[in-house]
Amino acid sequence: MCYKRCVDYKIIRKTRVLLGLTQFDLAYLSKVSLPTIQNIEAGRANPSLDKLEKILTALNINISLKINNCDWDRLAELGIPISSKNASKKLNANFDLLLQALKSACMELKLSAKDNTDDADRKRDAVSATLAAIKDHYPSLYNKYIFKSSLLTEFTPGQYTGRIIKSRRLALACLSRYL
Repeated sequence: MCYKRCVDYKIIRKTRVLLGLTQFDLAYLSKVSLPTIQNIEAGRANPSLDKLEKILTALNINISLKINNCDWDRLAELGIPISSKNASKKLNANFDLLLQALKSACMELKLSAKDNTDDADRKRDAVSATLAAIKDHYPSLYNKYIFKSSLLTEFTPGQYTGRIIKSRRLALACLSRYL
């Protein structure tokens, strides 16, 4: 697996130097070969997660994973009925981008479920309205791609409120341009 996009390997060299360790010392402490350490620091290696963890543990650096925040401006570009000052008016959208963005939005909303602010409610309603529009007007897409995802179906409303109906119309107007 490639971690080059996720890990800035320069931190390994910087931390090693700050701790006064040589590459040989780091190799000994981490039980990873010296050539591997050298290649990682030079940006030529693609270490396994196990090796990376050994090296970072020896340097007293933690590995942490986080879910990226949803790009709500991009969602507005894709037709989610949510206002955005930064969303471009140029529509460069397709269903795959929309599906990925909806998954990201649902994940963020699910992880922040205790957030009962007006902004969170507005985002939940916008996502629900978009899913409702797809379910009602593009049932083959809904059944093929969205129904299989428990995360997405959790945000698909069973009954529509007035706010959902209004937002659903707005979503449908945008979605009909590219679906």
